Amino acid sequence: MGQAAPQESVQWGFAYTATAWTLLQALEYAAETFHWPGPIQQLATIVVVIGLPLVVVVAWYHTAIAANNGSPALNSRSSRCCC
Repeated sequence: MGQAAPQESVQWGFAYTATAWTLLQALEYAAETFHWPGPIQQLATIVVVIGLPLVVVVAWYHTAIAANNGSPALNSRSSRCCC
């Protein structure tokens, strides 16, 4: 597995954080412009905070599988195939 998985997970974490921050800033601007209620911003912030660990875990899993040359589901499926 090596060092590729942790480094790429950190890169995905930074990319997610930058994108989430930009979206939250746009949401704040829209909320002020259109007089949206405060709970919309609070809900969006909670979703963004919950999403960060999910993105990092999925990125780690994806790079770990790529380092092992394929997904376990595909490998087990091909071993059962009779064709």
